[in-house]
Amino acid sequence: MRWLIIYLLAMAVIWLFIKGTSLRRGLMAAVTTVFVMLMIILTLSENDSDNAGLLPTNEQFSQVQERDALRQQALSASDVAIRSASLANMEVTQFDSAGRERTRPDPLRWTFKAELLNRSQQYKVSGVVLRVRLYSCPEFLSTPQDDMNPSTLSASCSQVGQRTVGLETIDLAPGAAQTVEQEITFPNQTEATNSRFWVDVQTVTAGPREDS
Repeated sequence: MRWLIIYLLAMAVIWLFIKGTSLRRGLMAAVTTVFVMLMIILTLSENDSDNAGLLPTNEQFSQVQERDALRQQALSASDVAIRSASLANMEVTQFDSAGRERTRPDPLRWTFKAELLNRSQQYKVSGVVLRVRLYSCPEFLSTPQDDMNPSTLSASCSQVGQRTVGLETIDLAPGAAQTVEQEITFPNQTEATNSRFWVDVQTVTAGPREDS
């Protein structure tokens, strides 16, 4: 806007004070040419400045992407151990026909608990995704949950539910353990009699290195 005002003032001065028609036209053409060239130079300079300002932002974005990728790959599922786990039906309260309060297990809602151990000595754990599989077993099966394994479950029981449990707010230091608890349901779950379950680690997200 400033340069446009200067240009208009220069044209006005030439028009008012230069009497010769040819000289007036020549000066107006020259001023116009200089003004156009100046505008082109200023526009190019502003574009260069804008691009220079974008480069650090793009570089920072790339650095963030690279850091996140490294964190995803720094730890594997084997770096987190499940020390213990439990899966129990939640209790619901109801009133019977006599108006007495009764509690009973809700067959479709569960409380999941697990103690996780970070085996890594370099990285914190900032996120874990677990897979929980629910099984319905014969009434005569007496094997305790702690003694179950995937092959026994597959051979003796029927899987009636499966879901993933994402733990994205944990902060597990190298070598440390943490107990997590979450209320869960299983999509399309059928009835689980004499239930058993199996939990395994699917993915692990690393936090900062301990020496960083």
